[in-house]
Amino acid sequence: MGCLPRHQQLAVSATDWPQRAAEIEELRRELTAAHRQYGEVSRGQPHRADPIAARLREVLDASYEPVLAAMHDLKAGSASSVVVLLDFLLADPWCFRSGCVKADAMHALANRSQLLTAVRRRAAHEVIRHRLRHREPRLLRHTARLAMAVWDDSLEDRVRGLAAAGGEPGTDALYVLESRAVE
Repeated sequence: MGCLPRHQQLAVSATDWPQRAAEIEELRRELTAAHRQYGEVSRGQPHRADPIAARLREVLDASYEPVLAAMHDLKAGSASSVVVLLDFLLADPWCFRSGCVKADAMHALANRSQLLTAVRRRAAHEVIRHRLRHREPRLLRHTARLAMAVWDDSLEDRVRGLAAAGGEPGTDALYVLESRAVE
């Protein structure tokens, strides 16, 4: 067996993300509570929150490293990294730093959309549809950028359907359609 790319060696499955996200958020809450309870200490002095911070850093690194490695590999032209990024985006974890990583993942996929097979393009369509239905305003620009990169008649029909439905998803879908018109 050949040597697997780093993003495949470290990959977190889509089913693991809810548990990882819950652990990250719990550690973040514990860290915040420890700082509130014990206050700040002098620079260089140990703090009772240090072990919590170290564990949070460890979990963040273990969770995001495969996604960050996949983005790096995708920039180098590795089509196999697309799966890791799409799995992460489809899992849609909500936790510390996840919004930044989602934005970067969508940006990386949009930049290398030529590496997406027809099946992966449909998965990207699902990511876009999910982002429009489950609103995170800071990700809208990145969602629109990914949509432009994988645009086809099927995606257009879905986005127009959401726009016609109205509400917040409709407003966001209109933004994506307007982005398409500007392109």
